[in-house]
Formats: sequence, C-alpha cells, structure tokens
Amino acid sequence: MLDLWIQLTGEWHSSRLDEVIEQFSRAIELDPNVSRAYRGLGQAMILKGDVAQALTVSRRGFELGPSEPDNLLFYGIALFESGELAEATKKIEQALALHPLRPSYYSYFYAIILWANERFEEALMQLETVPGVEVYRALALVGLGRVAEAKDQIAKYRARPSRPLLMPPHPPALARRFLRDSRIAGWRPSLAAQKKAV
Repeated sequence: MLDLWIQLTGEWHSSRLDEVIEQFSRAIELDPNVSRAYRGLGQAMILKGDVAQALTVSRRGFELGPSEPDNLLFYGIALFESGELAEATKKIEQALALHPLRPSYYSYFYAIILWANERFEEALMQLETVPGVEVYRALALVGLGRVAEAKDQIAKYRARPSRPLLMPPHPPALARRFLRDSRIAGWRPSLAAQKKAV
C-alpha cells in the first residue's frame, strides 16, 4: 500500500489495487484481530472509492486498538473522506497527542485536515519537514493568497522524477476546492481526479 501511494519502487500502481485489497482481506481472514490489516484495507478502500467500506474497516481497526496512534490516525482519515471533518480533526489530533515522536506521514495527514479546515498557516507549518508534498503546500499557499509561491511549488512537483499518487478528497465541496486551487496554482490533476470531483 505504501509503495502504491508514494511510488517507491514503481512496481505497485493503482492497477494493482484489487491485489492489495485481496492481500489485506486475506490477512483479516487469517487473523481477524490484527488492527494493522484493517488500517491498510481502509486506506485501500479509500483509494478504490468505497468510502463507506473504508470507514467500516477503519473503525474496526480503531476498536481493536483504540490507544494505538496509527489506528486513530487512519480512522480519522476515513472519517475525513466520509465528510465528517469535525470528528476526523478530533481523532487525528488525539493520534498526534499519543505520538510525540511521530513519523512525517502524521504531519502530512494533519496538514490535509488543517487545509480542509482552512487553517492554511498551520497546514504549511506541518508540511515544512515533509518531503514530496508540493501540491498540498501549493493549496495552502493559494488559500493564503500567495499564488506566485504556489506556482513555484507546482513547478517543483512537476520536476520530481517520481510523484506520489494524488487524488482530491471525497467530500464534494473539498474536492471542488482542491481542483479550483490546483488550477490557480497551475496544476491540472488527472482526468480521473477531475471526474471524481464533479
């Protein structure tokens, strides 16, 4: 799943998503009490576009390990993709509080939540130490009216030899804002991403 998201090796792409889902489903079948498998399946279902199922399995992962920061984080992401922004913000902030020495992906997902809440300065601060997040930096900069800087971020994104998979959020209002601000910054998401936001 990680390789698919960030294109680490180039061996996993969205065309193999069904295989990823099958592997997580098989892990759950072998041991239905491993919260990690539910977390991964939830993220795969978000990418597949089945947000309702993503929320169900992510909630189960959280129920199996409510004090595990990653369970809170990924449950929060599923809530966010379901349009439950207030609850998503709460869960992700709880995850941050439980993980003081957190990895950079915590800052990335928190920045997306902050962007959704129009807390653009805070989103930028979260993204300072995260590599490969030029598009969300650009979106936060557009939100602050700093369009020239946003365009510089998109130029850096285009210059990257390998780019992480980026799709608009599922909630329609946020998807429309994502596409609008991307265009202002000079970036056109894929046709599939644009259709998703209609």
